[in-house]
Amino acid sequence: MSREINLYENKLRFNIEDEFEDMNPNECRQYFAGQTPEKIFGIPEKKAFITVMRSGNGLDPSETEKRLNEYYYAYSRSAANFSNGKMVKRELNNGGVMGAFHFGSTTAERNLLNFFSLLSIDGQEVIMTMHCAAEDSMRLGKEFVKTLDSVQVD
Repeated sequence: MSREINLYENKLRFNIEDEFEDMNPNECRQYFAGQTPEKIFGIPEKKAFITVMRSGNGLDPSETEKRLNEYYYAYSRSAANFSNGKMVKRELNNGGVMGAFHFGSTTAERNLLNFFSLLSIDGQEVIMTMHCAAEDSMRLGKEFVKTLDSVQVD
């Protein structure tokens, strides 16, 4: 079963599986280098997470693809053992664009499958990320794709 998540005065909507529980961002700091996301949904025992945050940067929807490429380049240079995946974009229900890419990486304790998604809401950059262990990637990767496919923006 899945549930609908509504954020930013209901301007961002998406579905996630029920097994992803709401998590306190302050309790999850150790999993995120740098800025802790505003919203975190996770499966704690699997250390699998879906995050959402406004970066504080402006983003004109027409610049989404360019900005996504900048993030891709940054991750390719900073993520340990970055293995590139496919970059895609799709039109949203409001006429805007969402771009996403996935990649493999490693940490000291495990190999990861990561998704990075970028979209604009009210001219502001919104980032969704999804992370899981490589051994869970067959099942959770499909869930991540379903979540991204369900994104709606008003």
